[in-house]
Amino acid sequence: MEAIRILRKALDGKVPLIGFSGAPFTLASYIVEGGTSKNFIQLKMLMYQAPEVYRSLMNKIAKTVILYLNAQIAAGAQAVQIFDTWAGVLTPGTTRSTPSRTPARSSPASTGRGSRDPLRERLRHAAHGHQDAADRRGGRGLADPLDVAAMVVGPEKALQGNMDPTMLFHSPEKIDDCVRDVLRRGEKASSHIFNLGHGILPPTDPEHAIAMVEAVHRLGRKV
Repeated sequence: MEAIRILRKALDGKVPLIGFSGAPFTLASYIVEGGTSKNFIQLKMLMYQAPEVYRSLMNKIAKTVILYLNAQIAAGAQAVQIFDTWAGVLTPGTTRSTPSRTPARSSPASTGRGSRDPLRERLRHAAHGHQDAADRRGGRGLADPLDVAAMVVGPEKALQGNMDPTMLFHSPEKIDDCVRDVLRRGEKASSHIFNLGHGILPPTDPEHAIAMVEAVHRLGRKV
């Protein structure tokens, strides 16, 4: 929280400061599996063989995430994002029947300024979860795949989505094409937040990241 306060002061209103947290299902996967996993056997055994234990764990993590994000907002974060990195391993049935993500009714809200902070959710490889998330988020942002998400949630929902971070290994000219493609895919949404996957990869040339940002500003919709 101290880092957020320092950054907010240093940014001096030039750009917004976005906080984030892992989503309950993704965090549970690391807790139960002990790290990343290829097949999530231990977590799915817990889900199917001890559903009450699984649900209790998920509820505890969800409450913790809510406290964590509210603390970030109180410290100065102007928006918060929930990353459900491993949501794609859930089937459509388990997506709706388990508390895999923080409920919208408990989402971070008050900032002392009389307005709600934007809450975005990124579902990785989980197109079947977009409608569920859209219903619970009440119109807040959802992540990619943009084409599928736009069809599933309809034209009234905001979309957030995503350029593959490895595209920044292209030349700046090719990066323009990559940005243009992402923006084109988001055109059917009422509004579109451009995002770079899970972030910049360490070998990325900073000049290429700058070229991407400039392309978004140059090619993006003017509202």
